[in-house]
Amino acid sequence: AVAPDDADATAGRWRCSAHVAMLAGAAHYHGSVIRLELFVDPVCPWTWLTQRWLASLEEPLGLDLRLQCVSLLELNREDPANPWLEPMRQGRRAQRVWCALAERGGEALALSLYRAFGEATFEVGRQWDAEVLEATLEARGLGELAQAADDPRWDAVVLAQHRRALELGGPDVGSPILARVGGTHGIYGPIIDRPLEAQDARRLWDAVAFVLDEPWFFELKRGRTVEPRFGAA
Repeated sequence: AVAPDDADATAGRWRCSAHVAMLAGAAHYHGSVIRLELFVDPVCPWTWLTQRWLASLEEPLGLDLRLQCVSLLELNREDPANPWLEPMRQGRRAQRVWCALAERGGEALALSLYRAFGEATFEVGRQWDAEVLEATLEARGLGELAQAADDPRWDAVVLAQHRRALELGGPDVGSPILARVGGTHGIYGPIIDRPLEAQDARRLWDAVAFVLDEPWFFELKRGRTVEPRFGAA
């Protein structure tokens, strides 16, 4: 048991620690920008939820998110038995488009386009197909970029980003890979099954941020037993 005086001192230390943590968190609200790279394959529904989690923290924490590619098509080597083969092919077409867009100086627009793809598919229960890509581009006044979707010259850019994702995240990973811009380490995930409430989103960020750059951290995993859920947090 803790003696009364010791208990008071312990409580005081906890209050002090909580206050320091609060001030440390508040620093993100007032100036310091956290620059992140998110390597994604756009057809992955779990990745979409990771992106939604990060999007919810952009304003409160000052996150600056840069979109990059990791390719499920490359990882799965076009296995004809894979039921996701056609969506993965469409994902490659989308990646070519946003690589073309980013090269023209539209990195922020590429991220916005990825989010538009997610809204047009996962949030309404629609499967990825060629029509989704073309319709989304037309709706955003980017119809002329549709030709990039079928231009294999962009594959070199996609695959360079893919290799970078694996350098950061290590072997036996998939989509998404999260890293700091300019960092030497990243992580696969985090994988969540639903949009998070603000408090939970912040707590998850605090945990992820702690291990994101650490060379000694490799894996913490729970097998998935449910399907991803979308809609409001």
